[in-house]
Amino acid sequence: MAGESELFLALRAGDVDAIRRAIEAEPGRALCRDSTGISLLMTALYHRHFGLVEFLLERVGTLDCFEAAALGRTHDLVSAAGRSHSVITNHSPDGFTVLHLAAYFGHVDTVQWLLRHGAPVDAVAANPSLLRPLHSAVAAGSARIALLLLDAGAEPNASHRGGFTPLHAAAHRGDPDLVDLLLARGADPKCACDDGRKPADFARDAGHDAIAARLTRT
Repeated sequence: MAGESELFLALRAGDVDAIRRAIEAEPGRALCRDSTGISLLMTALYHRHFGLVEFLLERVGTLDCFEAAALGRTHDLVSAAGRSHSVITNHSPDGFTVLHLAAYFGHVDTVQWLLRHGAPVDAVAANPSLLRPLHSAVAAGSARIALLLLDAGAEPNASHRGGFTPLHAAAHRGDPDLVDLLLARGADPKCACDDGRKPADFARDAGHDAIAARLTRT
């Protein structure tokens, strides 16, 4: 595997064994990053290769703040914030804040700590997705994190690329707890995305008829 790009290609292809062999031969390659600055560890997390994540954690040493947030390593975030408070508001190379990442990977304690220390609850991703942390929480299926964000002032009807709101995503997931929470906090069931579909349409298309009916009645 001649270049670091090949490690990332192998990861995206699911060839974890090839990555392990390459790093066992050259341990320093565990620290490599792609051309945008995303680490191999972060990429393994995104692709849910958790065995590889553990393998890399034994070899990378200090985590950056985005890796720490994605892993729920609050103590590492505390240390990073002590060195520079800007880690709480900065965007990762692919455009997400630490709050986006902690919410997406379902780390309740880390989300709580970030909110207590001033993480912007409605930070917009610095990439074409325009995601906010509440969208990340819904993608993770975490009603608990969604509640924390809403309690901190997150906008329930915020849309990301394509006009999709958190309620559209919760309806598509067929998650009654998230749907009920969002409705209780002011999410608009009549809000249409850019192609005209409403949350009930997403629920119906995904086979969640009871949720579609609930949204239609509201």
